[in-house]
Amino acid sequence: MKTERSEKIYVDFFGLSGGGKTTIYNDLAKALSLEKNIKAISAETELFKLNTFYRHTIPAIFSPLTTARIFSFCFGKLPSENKLNYKLFKYFFVDYFLFSTRDFKYFLNDGPLHFINNDAMPTDEKLIMEIINNYPAEKLYFVFLDTPPDVAAKRKTSRRKKALPSPEMISNYQEKYEKNKKVFSLFKEKEGTGKIKKIMRLDGRRSAKENISILKKEL
Repeated sequence: MKTERSEKIYVDFFGLSGGGKTTIYNDLAKALSLEKNIKAISAETELFKLNTFYRHTIPAIFSPLTTARIFSFCFGKLPSENKLNYKLFKYFFVDYFLFSTRDFKYFLNDGPLHFINNDAMPTDEKLIMEIINNYPAEKLYFVFLDTPPDVAAKRKTSRRKKALPSPEMISNYQEKYEKNKKVFSLFKEKEGTGKIKKIMRLDGRRSAKENISILKKEL
């Protein structure tokens, strides 16, 4: 029997690029499934399984209006009042597809919220709540991986085999870090209301193994 959508929990990780989110949620999905016998899937893993049509073709070649119509036909809804921009809308297209075709308890991802926090978009409360209202799940857990800007930037450049991060990159990361902290504070105020069931903060300087151990107890 498939899990009802209302029983599915979206665990959304946000924080700086290079902070270690993907490593944690990929390994956490495996740990929950193996150790606790809880069905948990990683969005990144599932994306690689998707047919190219769903991963790239629809969002890439169709106009926003056409994509919106396809989305509405498949899932019976549109982002409310069509306020979300097209790039952000594509995140929801994939999320709704996975929610509608996969059987799981926990869906682990660095989803739309990660995009808004790390892109040139305002993080005003109205837009944030618009995003929250469009997540496919009725229960949302948010995990802020709090990694200092200099640490995240060094990790990012080391993965790309580049030199140390430039002062401009550190400054850019500092600005994004402040946006992430602002969103965390907003969510903490709203924890336990509406869709926001739980908001957690992890120290990104700790090892992935340590943070996964903490999350397994929380979930």
